[in-house]
Amino acid sequence: FSFSHGVTPYTPLKGVLIRPSIFMSFFFAINNMVEKVPSLKGGGIFWFTDLTTPDPLYILPVLTSLTFLATVECIGMYPCQMVHSFVKLTKLGNPYIASKMKMLHRGMGVMIVPFTMNFAKGFFFYWITANLFTLVYVIGEYGSSL
Repeated sequence: FSFSHGVTPYTPLKGVLIRPSIFMSFFFAINNMVEKVPSLKGGGIFWFTDLTTPDPLYILPVLTSLTFLATVECIGMYPCQMVHSFVKLTKLGNPYIASKMKMLHRGMGVMIVPFTMNFAKGFFFYWITANLFTLVYVIGEYGSSL
């Protein structure tokens, strides 16, 4: 049945492999821009006038972490409707694995701050925006099931 409908045991891995490669592409592209685009040195506002340097107040890494954690928590609020197919399968099949995956994502959300505190401010604007779009998508797509 599964092979005749185009589903294989590796189908859930597509998202696991595609999303990080897109994220890393943006990471390297923005880091390359930070080094080669002079207007990023004076294009910010408030405390981030130079988008090529790390945030000395750690506001952007913390904001990135909070938006990621908000998305993780919102995804967990919807009982059998998950964004990621692997999470959906484990949520329906094994609540123990689903709870462990949620704890893993929470840990990743907390660890974003120490692992990214030396990243350029310009990168955080991509990441925070992507997190906010994901959060709005999750709430818009599955919000009626609350």
